Amino acid sequence: MSFSKKYNVKFILILMSLLFLLVGCQKIPSSNFYDNQSSIAVMWASSSEHANQYNEYVSPYSMLIDAVLSSKAKKYQKTLETIKIAPIAEKDYLLPYGKKLEEKGMDVSLVRLPLDKSKLNLTQKRNLKQAKHDFRHLNEQNIDYVMFVDINRFGITQSRTWGLNILSPRKNLNFILYVIDTKNNNVIGKYMLVKSRKVSKKWKKNNYKILKRDINDLLTNGFKKAYNDFFGSKKYDEN
Repeated sequence: MSFSKKYNVKFILILMSLLFLLVGCQKIPSSNFYDNQSSIAVMWASSSEHANQYNEYVSPYSMLIDAVLSSKAKKYQKTLETIKIAPIAEKDYLLPYGKKLEEKGMDVSLVRLPLDKSKLNLTQKRNLKQAKHDFRHLNEQNIDYVMFVDINRFGITQSRTWGLNILSPRKNLNFILYVIDTKNNNVIGKYMLVKSRKVSKKWKKNNYKILKRDINDLLTNGFKKAYNDFFGSKKYDEN
């Protein structure tokens, strides 16, 4: 291949890369996407069978632990019940993000949402752009956007071997953070938050003491990324 042809190929590849970046960036709203009258809610989902017991005062950590303490996980129940899980302090999830949002004229609300199966669309093929929970009723409460953390993938894996049911914790922390427009229930942003750690070995070996730290790191980093992308700032005020 001649020098000129190599140059042309590289030039085309560069153009394609730039085009790909531009197309990808269009999916992420800039800070101008939000007007001064917008409000945003931060919501948590619980995959627990006891979701109806949760309210706005319950710690997200409690929800995560309870997801493991389902009736299908009695094998691990005794161990996990001994863990002391402190609530996440308000500054951990509302600040600096809440402070920055309020500076933009938004009314920041914190809501923890139990998993309501009645709102799941199970009868027809779901539009991938639509949130699986119906958040449109929040628009009537002047909440325009929802940052929704789906923790349904955290819990117990069930497998069958020689006719026996074998229960084991999932190998990874695997949460999904959605940003949703309540006007049409469309998902305008999606983040897969994954932290690999072999539960059966490292978590159990340490008596699950590092469970709290891993969850905190995963969610904190996820919210930082979402905040930076959706509000057009690479720097946030930690104070």
